[in-house]
Amino acid sequence: MNLTEQQLRAAGKAGAAAAMERWAQLEAEQRKAEHDKRLRNIKTLLSNYHKFKAMAENAVYSAEQADELVDILLLMYDPTNKADAIVESIKRSALRTNLIVAHVDAMIASYRNIVYNSCGEVAKRRFETMYDRYIAEPMLTVDELMGKYAVEQRTVYDDLDTAVDNLASIMFGVDCILLK
Repeated sequence: MNLTEQQLRAAGKAGAAAAMERWAQLEAEQRKAEHDKRLRNIKTLLSNYHKFKAMAENAVYSAEQADELVDILLLMYDPTNKADAIVESIKRSALRTNLIVAHVDAMIASYRNIVYNSCGEVAKRRFETMYDRYIAEPMLTVDELMGKYAVEQRTVYDDLDTAVDNLASIMFGVDCILLK
């Protein structure tokens, strides 16, 4: 079977077009997977917010102490001593948790300001539902949220999903928007 030059070009163009289409599809799937991962991370952060907050508040190391502690630990550091590695790991964990909690607190405050300064009642309810479910003390159950806001269970879950998505956009900025 002999193909003409025109048939070869047509086949090449069709193959290239199919490859580009598949590449675009894979790229879209990758963006969605990254967005879904960030949303799961936000939900995990919010679900464990009180534990992280307690750790940050009770940690021996604070962000303000970090530079001074690093200098002291460098003077005392012995690479053969496993206890030094454990102390360093605890310090890093405490500082990272402190930073994450401070960022979450700041972004929740930003979200609250956006909602209360420029949005309608539904957006406010969504924010408050998320806040009451994850941040407030005591945290409210879905049933309690249904009663407080006089909505159905599906609405509570929809509000939580929307609020978490909005918080993700605020927390991750343009990166989150580009991943959608």
